[in-house]
Amino acid sequence: MEVARTRHPDLVLLDVAMPGIDGWEATRRIHGLPGLEQLPIIAVSARVAAEDRAQSLAAGACGFVAKPVHHDELLEHVGRALALAWVSEVSATVAHGASRDGGQPAGGSPSPALAPDEARQYYELARRGWLRDLLVQLDDLERREPHRREAIAPLYDLARRYRGREIEQWLGPYLSDASDGE
Repeated sequence: MEVARTRHPDLVLLDVAMPGIDGWEATRRIHGLPGLEQLPIIAVSARVAAEDRAQSLAAGACGFVAKPVHHDELLEHVGRALALAWVSEVSATVAHGASRDGGQPAGGSPSPALAPDEARQYYELARRGWLRDLLVQLDDLERREPHRREAIAPLYDLARRYRGREIEQWLGPYLSDASDGE
């Protein structure tokens, strides 16, 4: 609370469970300080019950992020709290003519260049929010098999932009095709 009072940050990420006072009380106290009444505070907690989320918002938090924190979810909350429009650098996807929105290749389904076991592995990394690990895996795949670069370009672009949920959606057809054959 002292740091918020003296430095006037643009945003605070506040854990709900803290020694002394909880995050809800800290949120109320910070918002009670002169000039910090509208300070965006995002509650972070391993407790993910609906009541915890509701209590965080009732205390004055503008968002709630569950632990383990998923990068794309956190960035979404930060962007909304600060009215930011995220801008990503031009990626290899654009250079190869693939869709910037993370869409799938023409025809609505991914290229068969991605094996079902790879899709499952990449899906799990995205689901856990481990997008840096996914980028390492994709870089390794591209190094080993450069002819697959264009097929994985949309996936690579989504991972670079921390779009975990979109990655899960993009990989969905691979997973359903793999389960159909099992």
